Amino acid sequence: MISNNNESIFKSILIDHKDIVMFALDHDFKYLGFNNGHKQIMKKFWNADIKIGDNMLSFVKNENERDKAKKLFNRALKGENFTIIEDYSGESAKALYWELNHSPILNADKTIKGLSVILTDKTEFIENQQKLDEIKKQLEQELKAKNKFFSIVSHNLKNVLYGNLLMSETLSKNGQIDKDKKITFIDRIYISNKSTYNFLKNLLDWSKSEQGEIKIKKEALNLYDLTTDAIAPYLAMGKAKKLTLEIIINKKDVIFGDKYTIENIIGNLFNNAVKFTPNNGKITIYGRKTANYMDITIKDNGVGIAEDRLSKIFNIDESHSTLGTNKEEGSGLGLILCKEFSKKNNGTINISSEVNVGSSFSLKLPVFCQETKKQLSNIARN
Repeated sequence: MISNNNESIFKSILIDHKDIVMFALDHDFKYLGFNNGHKQIMKKFWNADIKIGDNMLSFVKNENERDKAKKLFNRALKGENFTIIEDYSGESAKALYWELNHSPILNADKTIKGLSVILTDKTEFIENQQKLDEIKKQLEQELKAKNKFFSIVSHNLKNVLYGNLLMSETLSKNGQIDKDKKITFIDRIYISNKSTYNFLKNLLDWSKSEQGEIKIKKEALNLYDLTTDAIAPYLAMGKAKKLTLEIIINKKDVIFGDKYTIENIIGNLFNNAVKFTPNNGKITIYGRKTANYMDITIKDNGVGIAEDRLSKIFNIDESHSTLGTNKEEGSGLGLILCKEFSKKNNGTINISSEVNVGSSFSLKLPVFCQETKKQLSNIARN
């Protein structure tokens, strides 16, 4: 039992509460009571100055909204107690979610006198829930990518080490092996170890990048010199396959970016082209300036990439090991790094390819121009 004084305080709290909206209706949808929150909402949305005895639905001009409200009210008038959450954002840019609790109002003899509706603002709760769902989804994707990554690492290293072990065992135990076969085995071990070295280098770079340890230091870079330095470690393998290399880059062209990561991109793309271009094939590297950007393209006439794989080739959770034309090992990690490092340099990377015709990787990077000179000048002053 509530005392008269406490009852007055209790009613005052409900009437003036800013975060709760409440009203009560009879069987004809006429007001039995309401608080200030509901009064303000009716004025704001329906320009209605409500009073006890007014039919609430007569103020709701939208037919769909009126029919919807009537169905909900009738459920409560039949004795059902239920809660729903509604999105009242409408055309507003700001989200607005309310929880509506519908309950029948009972007389002393348990007959239904009317219904009450209590609305609670759940916008913050829903927004936080959506953020948590997004974080959960992102974490699940990252976990999937990491699992795929470790699968790539274990698969790649296991196959390479097992192959080298078999060949080394044959060389060690078979003293009668002929010279040509011995040279072939040694060449295969060398190529395998070279691929493993490149893989581990990419693995280390990827790990550093994931942990934010790679710092981007942008500067003016001569594109021709940068390109020749980047592809130098892979020229021997290209020569062994008797590939033709053509570089069409203006020796005066200058780009603006980080030397280490851009060298990594060009080196990985060139290594990829060498692996998937057959003996006596051709690789062309050319640069073309467009406005404030430079397009650096590495084109080969190799095996190409199937159309259904093109959109997945830069995703770690989709990447998988592929053998080159001379059985060179690959993990796909190099291309993933290319995508990541191009973003760090405010660039983009695209690919076009056709099976048995070849592939073309295009790297778009900012050139060194007046704007970048201003950026460097500002950095120096600060």
